[in-house]
This record gives sequence, C-alpha cells and structure tokens, in this order.
Amino acid sequence: MKKSIIFIIIGILIFSVTIVGTIWYLNKDNTAKTKIQSEQELAVEDYEDECTEEYEELEQTLQTNSNNILVSPNAQIVIYTHYRACNHDKKTIEDVPKEIVNMNENEVRKYYKDYEIKDFSQHYIELYKEDEGICDEHYVIREKNGVLIVYKQDENKKEDIYEETEISYQYLTDTDKITISNGLEVVGKENLNKIIEDFE
Repeated sequence: MKKSIIFIIIGILIFSVTIVGTIWYLNKDNTAKTKIQSEQELAVEDYEDECTEEYEELEQTLQTNSNNILVSPNAQIVIYTHYRACNHDKKTIEDVPKEIVNMNENEVRKYYKDYEIKDFSQHYIELYKEDEGICDEHYVIREKNGVLIVYKQDENKKEDIYEETEISYQYLTDTDKITISNGLEVVGKENLNKIIEDFE
C-alpha cells in the first residue's frame, strides 16, 4: 500500500514537472519569437528611414544638377503647339534667343512662362503649349486666270494670296479640276508642298 502511494506521488511530481517545463519552454519560445519580430520591425523601420533619406538626397542632387545646367549659345529650341480650334499640332525649331543663353532650367521656365518644359539640356530645349485658336497653316488652292493660286486662311476664313504657282489649270485631270473649282483646303506646309508637287 505504501509503495502504491509512493508511485502515485512520484507520478504526480513527474507530471507536474513536465507541465511546468512545457509551459516554461513555450513561454521562452514565444518570448524569443516576439524579440525576433521586434528586431525585424526595427530593422525594417531603419531601412525605410535610410531609403527615404537617400531618396531625398538624390532628389536634392538632381535639382541642384538641373540648376547647374546652363543653356549653350548653340542650343536649339523645339516648340510643339497644339491648336484646340483645329486640333492640329505644329512643330517649330529655332535657335536659342540670346536672352536665355547661360540661364538654368528655372530661369528658362520663368522666361517661357506660357510653355511647359518637356526636355531640358545644355544644347536642347523642348517646349509645349496649347492654343485656343487655329494654326497658321490653313491653305486653299483655287484657280485664277488659268493657273493655281494658293491662299492662306485665317480663323475667320478670310483668304489672302500666299503663292501664285505656274501650274496650268487646263492640264489637270477632270477630277482635280472639280476639286480645285470648289477650293481645295489643305492644312500644313508639308501637305501643301506635296499636293503642289503632285499637280506639277
């Protein structure tokens, strides 16, 4: 009888020690995991802070560099204009004005305040603008005194002689004669030149 009681007590002790040990082990494991997670979160925060600082430094460097780029006297300016009334685009290329030589990007932006700067470098500036009116490349080809005359149209459809060609009306095809008699409207100098060449 005494032996059975001793075995029961020993069993209870072993069981109690096992439970206490398991609880201690699990708590220790959770504490370790929590510590690792905290360290990882801190590492991520430090990394994000470093990235943010590096990005801000890079942005500041780029801004400084763009302000250090000065317009060369040999630079070209390309201006793109979109005309809303006729939905046409026009591209012009011109030499840089003397007034903006040695200006940086911010100074050029102030000089061309009605334009958006699309590209800026020492030798090349690209500007963009939208205009409410029509472009200045609207033409009408008509016959006058047996030859083809090119008229330029303004936004009110008023026509002024732009070019008197030596193309004889009588040698055109019947289809072309009908088109010309109604007035052939053309937009763009390139298109105009191509049509004139076709008629020659």
